[in-house]
Amino acid sequence: MQRLFALKIFRFGLVGVLGFLVDAGFLQLFSSVFKIDLYISQVIAFLIAASVTWYFNRNFTFKNGNPSNKKREWSLYLVLNTVGGLINYAVYALSIAKIPLTHHYPILALALGSIAGLIFNFFSSKYIVFRTRAYSVPIEE
Repeated sequence: MQRLFALKIFRFGLVGVLGFLVDAGFLQLFSSVFKIDLYISQVIAFLIAASVTWYFNRNFTFKNGNPSNKKREWSLYLVLNTVGGLINYAVYALSIAKIPLTHHYPILALALGSIAGLIFNFFSSKYIVFRTRAYSVPIEE
């Protein structure tokens, strides 16, 4: 059981790295090549990266053969990952405000925020977005 949990965390991390690369790549593309505003470019890049990570987390990390409503699942994933991003930023900002060492080494605050966001995103994905619906009753139309 612990091995399976560790494997899910590892896979989640791999998908996260892919998401970061997609996010960074599209941010660069939109802002540098297409000269779109940096803030707008990041919103678009985030939506693309979050969609890519949703797909891979659904089919690689948390695969369970669940034919749930994909639009609802994707929307919930985006909302919860946005919350995870806000947690990330809040921990980063709180660290900068309260831990003097982070003024000299802001990457420490970044790391703390990233860890907090990662934990929230992992557990919200595992237990809310991609939870197994083994006990659900199909609705007939």
